[in-house]
Amino acid sequence: MKKSHFILMKHSGFNADRVIVTGYESARLLLKNKLWPLWENTRCKHMVEVDHKLLIYIAGNEEHSKCIIASAEVSAVELWSDKTHKKKYPLLLDGIPGKVLILKNIEILKEPIDIRKKLDTLSFIPENKKKWGVAMMGGMRPLLENDYFKLSGIDA
Repeated sequence: MKKSHFILMKHSGFNADRVIVTGYESARLLLKNKLWPLWENTRCKHMVEVDHKLLIYIAGNEEHSKCIIASAEVSAVELWSDKTHKKKYPLLLDGIPGKVLILKNIEILKEPIDIRKKLDTLSFIPENKKKWGVAMMGGMRPLLENDYFKLSGIDA
């Protein structure tokens, strides 16, 4: 079955002025600019297509970490171009971008959803719940539709 729901992960980094910003701030900047790079080594990057649904997850141990903070949809999937995309990219690149997702229907959640409160209900979490963080590595992961609804605050 073809996947059409994904989680994109974001961690802290540096803004264009070389000032460190939290994962939450970084994600908000990307969402404001309606683009999200997929790095050369991002898993699943070839699976995502136009109109696929996305959730934005904040990694790390800072404000809103371990939470879903937004949802969006894919408007376009483009090959990264320094000429086109780098001008709009609000952060310092922390990898080599291969593709970029152009986003639409972006919705910042009023209350971030703490993924730790949902661990027992998610299909992709390992049996050993102490190691749940491994499921959130790699920059991106596909989701079953049911998991998407649980993490987006929509009851399926």
